[in-house]
Amino acid sequence: APAPPAAAPRRTNPPRAHAPPVQPLRLSAPKAGPSAPPPDQPRLATCRRLYVVLHNIDGQNLRSPEVQAVLGELAAMPRVHLIASVDHINAPLLWTKREAARFNFVWEEATTYNPYAHETAHMPQSMASGGQERHHLRGAANVLQTLTPNSRHIFRLLAQHQLASPNAPGMPFYAFYTQVREQFLATTEATLRSHLTEFVDHKLTKTWRPKDGEVGELVRIPLADDVLRQLLTQF
Repeated sequence: APAPPAAAPRRTNPPRAHAPPVQPLRLSAPKAGPSAPPPDQPRLATCRRLYVVLHNIDGQNLRSPEVQAVLGELAAMPRVHLIASVDHINAPLLWTKREAARFNFVWEEATTYNPYAHETAHMPQSMASGGQERHHLRGAANVLQTLTPNSRHIFRLLAQHQLASPNAPGMPFYAFYTQVREQFLATTEATLRSHLTEFVDHKLTKTWRPKDGEVGELVRIPLADDVLRQLLTQF
């Protein structure tokens, strides 16, 4: 009998390869250390700022050029902000244009309008009561210490002239202005008059016009010569 036909081989699909399940990507925060701050903490180099609040930047102990130079360098640093108050009306005379540019101040008017008697209550009175001018060395020295160095130089110039001319009733204003301008202490008449107003307010100088009017306005320091000499040794 003929042999039965051979059975055709059955085709079977190859087994499917199962891909591993996709794992979610996890980002781990860097470990805390000197080079990597915690994720919830801002970077100090980009966010931290320094604010310096300075009361009376024109105070007696801060008026030296060295101190002002250091403060100017500090204010010019990035992310450093200097907030300062001034007491003297001529405080900007402390700085040259270059020094003022370092501070780059934004000026805000905050005058208290308190009388000088409240601010100088602890100081000796430079003038006695009764209408007679009796200035004392200590009182005049305390007043001069509150003035700017430029104001003290102008006062010194007037004092030197007065000691050199003891018989003169005073120094003519325009002669005084000429010497002040030659020494670059004041470039305009208005600037010099602002200094004189400060002196008059503190009873350091007085101005008047003689009746004859020939010499014009006179400026004089109502202090004794020995007091002036001692003041010049201190300032």
